Amino acid sequence: MQTSLHSRERYCERVLGIPPEEIKAYLEENSAQVEKAVLNMLDEAELIMVKDGKEYRLMDLFLLVAAGQTVVTVVKSDYGFDEDMNRQIVQHLLEKVRALRQELHEKTESALQCQAAIKAEAEALDQEIKSLESKIKEKQALRRQLVARSDGIEAELDALNKLIDQESTKLIYSTAYKLEELRNGKKRA
Repeated sequence: MQTSLHSRERYCERVLGIPPEEIKAYLEENSAQVEKAVLNMLDEAELIMVKDGKEYRLMDLFLLVAAGQTVVTVVKSDYGFDEDMNRQIVQHLLEKVRALRQELHEKTESALQCQAAIKAEAEALDQEIKSLESKIKEKQALRRQLVARSDGIEAELDALNKLIDQESTKLIYSTAYKLEELRNGKKRA
């Protein structure tokens, strides 16, 4: 990690309290120490958030902003009040952020466990569905066999009825019966 000239200047002005007109001269003599101090401050600062490619860290009233591997600025938190009130505001907001992070952590753990249980149950249901689909296919095949047997029985009965009809017709249409039918047909006409 490195520091930009701007971050070193802001450190001198905002943390060390050096007047703006003296910062350039101070940095010419103490640049390495200021760089080390900014990096130490960054290491000790609490990570607040990472957003839009920038890392925001807070130490006391000072916000350090890093982009990539470079500290780009140091800002003193000021909400328009005296330093003590600004410090209280920072502490209050920091406690709120910590509490919300803790809540998120706990809920994330709980959510992951719940999601794992749901996934396991869904997989079990998928297996049960596959098993039931397999049984349905077996039952459908069995049903088709039964319908085919029933159709075969019906066809056999139909064939027997036709055969009975044919043989019965032979019985009633003897030559004598045909002659009588012909004679009766002429009388009716």
